[in-house]
Amino acid sequence: MANETAPRSGHDSHFLENSTLQATTLVSAQLPSVYPEQRVSAWYAKDTQEKGFECATTAYLEARSLFRSSLNDEEYNLIFPPKTMTIHDVEEAVIAAREKYQNRSGQSKARKWLANCSKRVMYYGAIMDTLSQHHPEYVSLAWGALKFLFIAVINHEELLTQISKTVSRIADVLPRAELALGLYQTDRMNRVVAQLYVQIMCFVQEAVRWYKMGKIKHSLSSITRSYSLSFKDIVEEIAEASRNIDKEAAAASRAEIRGLHMQVLHLSEISKMNFDRQLSMSTKISNHLAGQAEWIQSSQMAQIRSLKSIAGLPSSVGSLDFCRSLRNRRKTPVLMDENEIAKLQWWYSSREAPSTLNAQARGLRTGSTDFAVDYVDILRANSIPVVWIVPHTNIFDDKVCSLSDILLVLVMQILEVSPRALAEGNFPVMIPHFQDIESQESEAAERTFDLLARCLAGIYHLYIVVDMTLINAVVNDNSTRANAFLMRLRLILSSKPGVKLVLASWRPVRGLSNQDSESIYQINIHGRLAGLSRQRVNRSSRNLAIGQTALRKFL
Repeated sequence: MANETAPRSGHDSHFLENSTLQATTLVSAQLPSVYPEQRVSAWYAKDTQEKGFECATTAYLEARSLFRSSLNDEEYNLIFPPKTMTIHDVEEAVIAAREKYQNRSGQSKARKWLANCSKRVMYYGAIMDTLSQHHPEYVSLAWGALKFLFIAVINHEELLTQISKTVSRIADVLPRAELALGLYQTDRMNRVVAQLYVQIMCFVQEAVRWYKMGKIKHSLSSITRSYSLSFKDIVEEIAEASRNIDKEAAAASRAEIRGLHMQVLHLSEISKMNFDRQLSMSTKISNHLAGQAEWIQSSQMAQIRSLKSIAGLPSSVGSLDFCRSLRNRRKTPVLMDENEIAKLQWWYSSREAPSTLNAQARGLRTGSTDFAVDYVDILRANSIPVVWIVPHTNIFDDKVCSLSDILLVLVMQILEVSPRALAEGNFPVMIPHFQDIESQESEAAERTFDLLARCLAGIYHLYIVVDMTLINAVVNDNSTRANAFLMRLRLILSSKPGVKLVLASWRPVRGLSNQDSESIYQINIHGRLAGLSRQRVNRSSRNLAIGQTALRKFL
């Protein structure tokens, strides 16, 4: 049997590795190659490619062509200097113009709008910064053109006022785009930014045309009036483009929420898949380890049974069968008073009951053995863990075993009830413990008691039934030795509240001291009465219960 359950060679060393690899492979194989959230993420995820700036490119080329054709070399070089133009260049030009009109008396519209313009130029930065990441030359052109306008019309107050007013009003609609542009750097947002750039360049080109028309001495009032209306249209177009940024940002926000939701669902599916795989793998590993543990325990039990000190022990099951057969031959019932049955029921069910029960029989001396057999049979029938010590042969005709042998019979039964003692705990039971008993015959009983305590370390629920007829026969009715045996056994069990001891005796246990009266619960069994059949007992007394039928009442 041990060979059939033994692990195959090479299988154990690779079991965990192969199980983990298979689980990982299965999970990877079931993951989709293209996640649905990637299509949604295009609305809000950053785009590293240069997309969406096509119209900005067209506006840049058109503005450059216009400036080249309408401006002289000196004016053209102001827009396209050797260095790259920045927002600071525009701020310097605005400040210079504001200082020129700062000390003029009276109310100066140019002074008012230049002051507003100097505060709002920074709002162009968000749009220009987005473009500068991909096309810094486009941004440099915009800054250069704005600087040129403030320098070119610095001596024309009305023109300067109109340009300053338009630059300020355009700036008023740009701050709303700064947050959206920082959060969602997508190709769709790039297109809207490019539209804003186109409108800004339209204003710059229109203003340059306006400036050149002034050069050819058109009526200043009519020019100002007509171009003021055209600037108003540009401001409205830029405001609409800015609102489009808000719309794109709102759509991107909804897509981002949806994307996060899809990712959570996807991660949840992966987590569940991994959990199921890990649970399956854990179950396989647990079953494998349980099989190994069972095989190891079976192997250890087989080696223990082969030891000399164990091989010669009487069989616990054989002893119980022997006593049961004698009981059945006698065909006389065990009589118990109903009050004693109630006491037995209380001892069995109460947590306050002492851990030791002494059931004293009267009448025939075989009454204690018959009670022990009945009690063990009922506990086993109800799947309650129980071990026992009962005579294995006619103790009056043959030589009986020693106290050490009796304890070893208990040890072997406990190991069969709970084989975990062979592997678990801080001090598991090992084969050398049995071999140590064989080598030290003079101390065999004491070492066997130690081994019994080690076996009971992991036991939390057990009944030990001891027929004192066998103990008294082993010690030749020496009450001192019987008392020492019982005291040592009860001392071991005192630290195990879930283990209960049942002593079945034919006569008073003389070895128990007076102090034990409170820690031992006493019941009386009338024993078997010679010549009294089951039918005559039923007719003679209603207060007496009979055999196993009576004992079953307490379960």
